Amino acid sequence: FSTEPQFEDEPIKAAEETKPKPQDKSRSQEKPKRSYGLGRNQEAKEWLNKGKALDSVNYRLVIEYLNQAIELDPFLEEAYIERGKANAGFSNYQQAIEDFNEAIKLNSKSFEGFRGRAIAYSETGNPQQAIIDFSSAIELEPVNYPELYYLRGKAHESLGNRADSEEDIKAANVLRILNAESSGSDKL
Repeated sequence: FSTEPQFEDEPIKAAEETKPKPQDKSRSQEKPKRSYGLGRNQEAKEWLNKGKALDSVNYRLVIEYLNQAIELDPFLEEAYIERGKANAGFSNYQQAIEDFNEAIKLNSKSFEGFRGRAIAYSETGNPQQAIIDFSSAIELEPVNYPELYYLRGKAHESLGNRADSEEDIKAANVLRILNAESSGSDKL
């Protein structure tokens, strides 16, 4: 039995032949078990990797694969993060926020969760919540992502917080320079 998505152009006859008998339970109808053993977790990670490997313009298929991963292992933080990114790429920011919320529930120190949710909040016109989440992400990764300071500065700017905005944009510029110098010295 394949859990690959079915496409409309497949023959109807094939669908009828694979239709489960009334007494049969297909895997898609089974409820997730309480115990998530290595088999389900491994299969969930395979679906996660399939979703990550797809071309990012095919967000619907990416989301289908990640839904499968989450169904198999609802505790797989990375699947929620990747699905949140796909939903954001699909401009479905509210669903992206919900996915990042789940990632943060699973891991209160989820840098990717806070970063993704902050960006989604920015896109939905909620700069106050974006600032809170950018701050959480910056606290977890204070030097490697200067764009977070810049984006937080833009959120401050949209609220009229000029001093905070200027401070964040200055910090972003300093970090860009320091990171560029650091990566240049690594090559020596």
